[in-house]
Amino acid sequence: MIKAQLIEKIYANDEMEGAYKLVLQIIKNAMCLVIQDGLDEWPGEDAIPSMTGIPKDICIVLTTSRPWKLIDERIRNSKIDILLELEGISDPRAFIEKVLRCLLDESTNFQDKVTQFETFFRSRNLMWISASSMLLTLVLCTWLDWTAERRSESSLCELYTILLENLC
Repeated sequence: MIKAQLIEKIYANDEMEGAYKLVLQIIKNAMCLVIQDGLDEWPGEDAIPSMTGIPKDICIVLTTSRPWKLIDERIRNSKIDILLELEGISDPRAFIEKVLRCLLDESTNFQDKVTQFETFFRSRNLMWISASSMLLTLVLCTWLDWTAERRSESSLCELYTILLENLC
């Protein structure tokens, strides 16, 4: 999997063998984190990509997936060491603050922006979105775009249209 998914896509034909040997050497001698992101999107015949040859004592394999993929009978519970289920944002205000800190420059009055966004968010009854980091970030970025354009009003219909366009 590492060879097909990484090495063959990054390196030229004459560099592949050396790169693959280097990756195997690193995996065998150093603590590694292998991330298999999107198991639910895995197109292979096997339920889980093969990690044959990767020593489990020094390599941690983190696999992300949507919950429905775990129903697949080919995935045995014995193959899962620890199962974590993320359910959303526990503190929406803290999340909003973190996102805004990344998006705004230092000259912006940060707390005013947080308050303005919360007012916008509540006035449109969008609190149900606050459990989803993706949707909340999308609404926050859309709101920032609208404020940068100096738009005083925006409709809920327009916001839903933007959400749908970005999800498709």
